[in-house]
Amino acid sequence: MYLRAAGFAVVTLCASAASLSAARFGDFLYETQFGEAIITGYDGADGSVVIPAMINGQAVTEIALAAFSGQTNIVQIQLPESLLFIRDEAFQNCTSLTNIAIPAGVMEVGEAAFRGCTSLSEVKMAEGVSLLFESAFADCALVRVALPDSLQFVDPDVFAGNSGLAAVYFLGDAPTLSSDSLGAATTAYFFDDAIGFASPTWEYATGSTISTVNLGQSGRVATWLLTDHLDAAGLLENPDAAPQPPALSYAFNQAPGKPLFFDSFLDTDSNVFEFTYYAGQDGVSYQPMISSDLIRWGDTGVSVSPMDTSGFRTATVDYHGEPLFFNVQVTVSQ
Repeated sequence: MYLRAAGFAVVTLCASAASLSAARFGDFLYETQFGEAIITGYDGADGSVVIPAMINGQAVTEIALAAFSGQTNIVQIQLPESLLFIRDEAFQNCTSLTNIAIPAGVMEVGEAAFRGCTSLSEVKMAEGVSLLFESAFADCALVRVALPDSLQFVDPDVFAGNSGLAAVYFLGDAPTLSSDSLGAATTAYFFDDAIGFASPTWEYATGSTISTVNLGQSGRVATWLLTDHLDAAGLLENPDAAPQPPALSYAFNQAPGKPLFFDSFLDTDSNVFEFTYYAGQDGVSYQPMISSDLIRWGDTGVSVSPMDTSGFRTATVDYHGEPLFFNVQVTVSQ
């Protein structure tokens, strides 16, 4: 078994042959080492794989080198909370895999662990994940990624080859990044109590810069705008001259060149969160959405009031203290 520390050193722990034993558990091949189970292979036909947390009384703590590499039939994988290490190339070229949730106990995601998972559009990393090694999620289909506060170090090319990756959300302070860690990402989002970021451009490594957006106070409820479709003729002549693109100012009926302002209210007595926004502009569609992890967005649980005489609507969601992020997605048509 080997451990790596922040990409700067490799420490090898050599085990005697007596400490390793190969065996089978259902469709899984595994070895035991120091009283723990290591998944070394899988030969099942099921496209939905649940990796066990325990095998014969031993916790599953590791996915070994290339254990699932090239398993093109796998669509979903559930990783156990007992997991500590995802080794190099563990799920490389699992081309049908669509999403993955990395549990809180995982300390590192190895080199090329998910590289070439060309259907992988969604990665959720729990608080606790600390190290992402080279090309861990390269050549996937990621659109947005949320990185936990526990993340300490991101190796080169971790997100390389994700041509659609337009947003990386940082839920804590800026981690140590290599110059090409973020791949094709065009915008980094962060909260204003985080350390290490700069706005509107963050020089996150020597010779590397990226556009940034400050999401404001993190708290337990954060509000901001996530806009995917701004394609209005005559509205985007000079989008870099203002804190917000003119198309957004138009959509929300606010003065061009000014920071956008919205009215929100958190009622802890009634356990509701309200967000009021202008929604009366012709040629604009408005979709309030919520998320608990910045990756999965949806409108389930969001109720929207009828438009008032001034063109405003109020979106309301139940709130009970859990992490909750709110988003009004606007589409400006031609």
